Amino acid sequence: MSRPRLLFEAKFELRFGEHPPPVILLCTSGSSLPLLHISGRSAYSISISLHPLLSLAIGMQMPEEFNFDPDIMELKEEIKGMQQEFIELHKSSDAIKNLSKDTQALKNKIKSLEEEKERLGEKVERAKGAVDKLPDRSSYMEVCTNLRKQQDEEVNLSTAIQTQKALQEKAEAAYHRAAARLRELQLSYQEGSATKLLETLGEDVKNLRAQVNERYPKDVEKRQKRLAALSEALASGISTEMDLQRLQSQATALHNQIGEIQERKVAQDKARQGDKAYLQLRQAQQMATVSARKKEELTAKTDRLQEKKSALTAQLDKMNAEGGGSGAVFSEEEWRNKYESMKNKLPIYKKMKKELGDLEAEVFVLAHTEELLAAQEQAMVEKVKKIEKQQGISGFTDVAQHLEKVSEAKSQMDEEKGMTLIEISRTVEEINNAINQRKQQLAPQIKKLRTVRQDFAVRRGSLSGELEM
Repeated sequence: MSRPRLLFEAKFELRFGEHPPPVILLCTSGSSLPLLHISGRSAYSISISLHPLLSLAIGMQMPEEFNFDPDIMELKEEIKGMQQEFIELHKSSDAIKNLSKDTQALKNKIKSLEEEKERLGEKVERAKGAVDKLPDRSSYMEVCTNLRKQQDEEVNLSTAIQTQKALQEKAEAAYHRAAARLRELQLSYQEGSATKLLETLGEDVKNLRAQVNERYPKDVEKRQKRLAALSEALASGISTEMDLQRLQSQATALHNQIGEIQERKVAQDKARQGDKAYLQLRQAQQMATVSARKKEELTAKTDRLQEKKSALTAQLDKMNAEGGGSGAVFSEEEWRNKYESMKNKLPIYKKMKKELGDLEAEVFVLAHTEELLAAQEQAMVEKVKKIEKQQGISGFTDVAQHLEKVSEAKSQMDEEKGMTLIEISRTVEEINNAINQRKQQLAPQIKKLRTVRQDFAVRRGSLSGELEM
């Protein structure tokens, strides 16, 4: 028996703890897989994947004089095929290991697959029996094959058409926006001056800046969150259907817990409806919410006034600079007149400010009252729905409201019909008046026409007598 010939030898290290043992990868001419030899002082078991080692063995550089050797070429092809076979076996082994963790689910899946196999077998047998009875089976088979190809092609064409339609709609929308924008610019250029055109362009720039600073960052943030969630889901090791089912069961359990918590919260809110302290707390919360919203509105108003003040200050500085930098724009007499005018207008301003404060307070009270009434209405609606459910007439209130809306619509339609009839009567009357007026205008002409006809008849008779003589 001949001794196997050593083709190549590769040495490398696998990192296991503080003392890595040397690893020697040998490949001989009599074997189709490399032999892994690990030497070292440690005798503990090492569990590694052979896939990287096989990849390393195949990717090893060989001397050029051995590349065209028939044995080496055959060995390379054999190793490549064995590596592919090993990868498939490794994947199937991992899948079987993951599936075998839940035997009951595996049994159920096997049972369902067997039932589906039986159903498909029966269906195939029935189809074969029906096809065998046909006189011209081969032509029918060819026609069915062509039909299937045409159906697949039709599906592909439909998908392509839908894609092109979506692109066309998008392009048309962009075209319409551009055309509308062009018309606006043309109108502003024709009707307004250069200042108005610059103001329009400034508004466009402001809108675009708002989109860049507010809308697009939100979209980017949302997509980044989505990407992070997908990355986390991919990195969580979900590789089988069992893992997905496990996560779905966890999500279902969490949704059920959330529903139970919400139901408990609703029950607690209903139980607290009669608690005076709780109602006072709710009113205080609502007032605090309204006050916070009012504070935000006042803050925004203050910011706008501050911006306006800054713009006016800049305009004043510019006017002072154009006036020679002296800073004295008005004379002393003009300042005195302006002071007297402002002094006379100050009581009116205070009075209007007081009225504005009263109106704002009234608006605040009305808003708070509206919120309380809306809450009471919601509670009453829920109570009515509960009573309807107990009495077995669920949806009665909705039907009554719908009937009221229908009645209102009918009344409005009847009113419109009455207005239409009145309009028609008025139109007919106007037409009759116009006809009578026209008759009165034509009466003298008709009378004159009759006289002319009589004269014509007399002249015609006399002319006929003369001709006979």
